[in-house]
Amino acid sequence: MRAKVAIFHLVLASSFALPGFGCGRGNQAGGETVLDQSDVEQVGKMLRMYQKGLKPPTKGPKDYPVFKSGPVPPPRGTRDILPMAKGFPKAVNAIRDRKVLLYWKTDLSDDPEASSTILAFRKDVPDQGGQVLMRDGTVKSMTASQFQAAKKPEGTKTEDEKPASNTKK
Repeated sequence: MRAKVAIFHLVLASSFALPGFGCGRGNQAGGETVLDQSDVEQVGKMLRMYQKGLKPPTKGPKDYPVFKSGPVPPPRGTRDILPMAKGFPKAVNAIRDRKVLLYWKTDLSDDPEASSTILAFRKDVPDQGGQVLMRDGTVKSMTASQFQAAKKPEGTKTEDEKPASNTKK
């Protein structure tokens, strides 16, 4: 009986010592996982998939990716990105909860000016600085003053910005 208990303890102890097993975050090999990415990085990846006309799987990995037909216009509001929630829950929740603000009706671009134009940013960036998503898909850290001076897309707004008032004088 003691031999069985000793073997059980040995097997149990060795199972905790084996690398790569268990419920870790998956970062043992040095690779970045989706869980390690910031909200802003996730928004960038989601927008890239959205722009390519891909939508998240409906029945699991077998039907991924699924292409929509025709060109995909940039998202006009939260309703347009809600179907992406299954594949990018962190990004969609960050936008829906207004932790990340996105300039609507603007898409990612390979244009040379896109690397200096802001597409999305964390809500506290205008006051405290932080991560911003540029129109070329890169994520940069900016101070509050750099953010204020940075180029924003023309003719667009985030949901937090108030539309121009139409009062008569």
